[in-house]
Amino acid sequence: MADGIPNTQSARRDSHAVFTQYINTKGTDPSMGNLYSVVFDVPKTLQYESDNALYKDFQGGKGNKQMHRTLNMYATAVNLPSKQLTTGQVLTQGAPFKYVTGTAYSQINITFMMPRDHSIRMLFEAWMNTIIADSNQYVEDYENYVCRNLRIYKFERGFGEKAFKDPGYDGQMRTQFGKNQKTPRLNELTACFELQNVFPFNIGSAQLNNNDARLITYGVGLNFERYRFIPHKNAKPQLREYGTKRLRENIDLSSERLD
Repeated sequence: MADGIPNTQSARRDSHAVFTQYINTKGTDPSMGNLYSVVFDVPKTLQYESDNALYKDFQGGKGNKQMHRTLNMYATAVNLPSKQLTTGQVLTQGAPFKYVTGTAYSQINITFMMPRDHSIRMLFEAWMNTIIADSNQYVEDYENYVCRNLRIYKFERGFGEKAFKDPGYDGQMRTQFGKNQKTPRLNELTACFELQNVFPFNIGSAQLNNNDARLITYGVGLNFERYRFIPHKNAKPQLREYGTKRLRENIDLSSERLD
């Protein structure tokens, strides 16, 4: 301890050159906020109650279904979910201390640019109307109206598979580079937010006016039950399995503390 400062040997003095090296190295370079993909599963209410194939037949991330492509391409802004531990408080003597009681999740908001046919607005209008119809105010069963999974995939620039191997870019690459395999690489998929049991609760307002022409956008508020953040395998923490024996040991330890 020097001059009363504890554990001085752990204090770091990283140079600007080291910082520059980190931000220019794959894996530690900064993440960008403009590379993502939004993929919805289809709720049962739309699958079984809609007669329009545009809304009932699209499957998240599969095939060339128009609606799932439109939702992904026209999602201009996404607020990622937050996670908070709820706490209680104990006061015996002196300063109180807090303890964890549970987990709380935020709602999320996705802003969509509207296509000319307003199909995205109609999708969420229809979805909300199947949850509770304003004609009778009867609420559908929870299991039927929730979207099982909403996945928000995060990409980072470069370092992915060769663009030549991707069916969506294959023709473009052949036109540009011929048979040369040394083609640009796709953006790398680095993480995924998987939201479970999702449903819309709000469609935001949009303004129409006779000023300069602007794109119409709507913010859609979505509630969800829980989420999982799934990073690239290299970034996953190696946590020990929380088995029955360990769970029992923690319960016994908590009981001793209460005694």
